[in-house]
Amino acid sequence: MAWYSVEAEAELRTKTARNVAEVLQGYFPKYLVNKDVKVKLQLKEQ
Repeated sequence: MAWYSVEAEAELRTKTARNVAEVLQGYFPKYLVNKDVKVKLQLKEQ
């Protein structure tokens, strides 16, 4: 893959874990992909 590097994989894992932690704490994740879920979920903005 053209994007692949050890650093890129580590960053992807970190951002994914951070997103999960934010949702579990009741916040929308920083890197929200599907903005349509905002009307369906009752989470707080950061």
